Amino acid sequence: MGDSDFCDVCGKPTNVHMGSRNGTTTNLCFNCHNKVMADLYGTDAPDNVPERLTITDRSGKPCEFDVEFIIFGTGKSLTATETGETRRKVDVWGALDDDFGEMLDTLMTRINKALSVEYMDQHGCIKE
Repeated sequence: MGDSDFCDVCGKPTNVHMGSRNGTTTNLCFNCHNKVMADLYGTDAPDNVPERLTITDRSGKPCEFDVEFIIFGTGKSLTATETGETRRKVDVWGALDDDFGEMLDTLMTRINKALSVEYMDQHGCIKE
């Protein structure tokens, strides 16, 4: 197998290390991992997963979120993690047959909701 820092299939940075019963490990990026899992479980691996989303918060400031989509044996997850200091994390979990577009719409709604809430008051204390 290849260097553990890079995907054995496409050469992108590794996100997943899959072990087999014979003791070998395959190092995969999320895209290659999702293709393997989609074939294994008979679901779709979308080609249109955005790597980053930029969404404006309640004050008009753009906030960037890194996006990860992962297919598991029991379902799918779509996670957005803010790249700034706040590091807010929003996720959506679905079944293997759930539609990726609907999951992405739900994720966007949840991000917008998270960005619309003011957590701190003007004195730096957490609001109720």
